[in-house]
Amino acid sequence: MQSLLNDDGSGRLFVNTGIGEPWSWEACAPDLSGCVPFGTGREITTAGAGPETVFRVSGSATAGLIPGVSPIWHGNVASTGTPSVGGIVRANELVTPLSGTWSGGLGERT
Repeated sequence: MQSLLNDDGSGRLFVNTGIGEPWSWEACAPDLSGCVPFGTGREITTAGAGPETVFRVSGSATAGLIPGVSPIWHGNVASTGTPSVGGIVRANELVTPLSGTWSGGLGERT
């Protein structure tokens, strides 16, 4: 399984192989409880999924194997702070780049 972000901040998940089709996707809590059917096919989007969701995919050839599980979906990606610089912006002064911040997306939070 591979995951990408769409231009609108939503996510896209897809299976890299045709083996095991047809593919079935479920949306679950992070502990894999409360799973509900979410979609079918090699590719889905996170549209309609709430934050703190994981996606589980399985196919006919994966029977008896551990299904694929996505990283945690934290909701659509959104900017929460623009990039900037630290220091005095003046000739011959040292400035330090400061990263922008964001919320949402796939993966772990620290």
